[in-house]
Amino acid sequence: NYYNYFTSDEKIQFQQKLRTTYLYSAAKKQKLLADMYLKHQLYVRALIAYQKLETVSGKLNAAEQIQVLYHMGLCQSRMFCFEEAKESFAMALRIKEDKQIQEAYFTAAYLAGDEEAFLEAGRRISFDEDQCKMIYQNIKEREKERKNSVYLTYLRYLTVDFKKGQSYPLKRAN
Repeated sequence: NYYNYFTSDEKIQFQQKLRTTYLYSAAKKQKLLADMYLKHQLYVRALIAYQKLETVSGKLNAAEQIQVLYHMGLCQSRMFCFEEAKESFAMALRIKEDKQIQEAYFTAAYLAGDEEAFLEAGRRISFDEDQCKMIYQNIKEREKERKNSVYLTYLRYLTVDFKKGQSYPLKRAN
């Protein structure tokens, strides 16, 4: 019995939003579009939309530029382009230092390569070597903990299925 996909309140909010969009600049509209793509995990489309924003970056304030660069880095890292993601995060950090962006930068640097490349990436954004080594070890330990917890969860499900007496036949490849 679904007549519309929106509730009456949502419909009113949507209509109000439509009425005010003509007041937005082209850059603001492009940013809203890119944010919507990112929210719905359409990373390629979001990245293209954010890249179009770079051409009109003079019309964005510093906070919006940081957010655009951060979101570009997120899109790139979700598409496994870690080197490009590092560059986007680094550009955002040049505008303003932010803990969330630093964490994203170090995560992309960790996923991009070995320990030496990680240390070099840390030096590029003015961290000393000891701090970088500590961050690298923390990320490595967190990764081990996560792998162990996933493995233990998997074993727990196997144990539950075994106790229930259920068996799952293996399919042969044709």
